[in-house]
Amino acid sequence: ENRISREAPAGGRLAVVTPYRVTLPAGIDVTARDRLVISARTFEVALVQAGGAWETARVCLCAEVL
Repeated sequence: ENRISREAPAGGRLAVVTPYRVTLPAGIDVTARDRLVISARTFEVALVQAGGAWETARVCLCAEVL
């Protein structure tokens, strides 16, 4: 998993948001705002990277829902 931290406003304070890269099987139906549950942790999809005609996996950038 690749993670890059950034700060984002949350309730009048700054909170650290750590995006995760989730790799799924090619062709799976997933869109931005979908939620993925992995080992009892929930992630919200922010971006689905386009794979094109030769897609071998679908890569999503996600944030953990706390």
